[in-house]
Amino acid sequence: MKILVQGLVIASALVATPAMAQTVTYACQYVDNGGFRWKNGSWNLERFIKDQPFILTAVDGSLVPPDPSDATTSHPLFFAQCRPNIKAAVDLDENDELVFTKVQSCDNGRGAALLFNFDNLTGAVSSIHGAAGARNGSYKDSVNVAPFVCDKMR
Repeated sequence: MKILVQGLVIASALVATPAMAQTVTYACQYVDNGGFRWKNGSWNLERFIKDQPFILTAVDGSLVPPDPSDATTSHPLFFAQCRPNIKAAVDLDENDELVFTKVQSCDNGRGAALLFNFDNLTGAVSSIHGAAGARNGSYKDSVNVAPFVCDKMR
């Protein structure tokens, strides 16, 4: 009887113990940065300086924005909210069939967004809020996209 009670106690403890969250950290760097700058009343195609490398963190397979008190405003997930992961077509195989992979998008609700491919460790950051400026305004913020690549940190 004593062994049965001990077995039940151990089994109960195992069921009640939550699984440990799996945290993965990625070191990312921009490959390029380009877009449009508003100048003299029109959009002009331009290449921009690449921003500094950054870190992405995923918990249980989903990106987690940094705490705003810990992050700098230059972090691509600053004040972002991330959507659930989806399977998205990202390539064609040798038979010209779509290849689907796990991607996640995050945005700050004000025109800045990040898209990340968990399988290829690639993505892009974009900023489009400048396009919503006054039609004939003298100033509009730049519109840009910056692709990046990441490596899993050990």
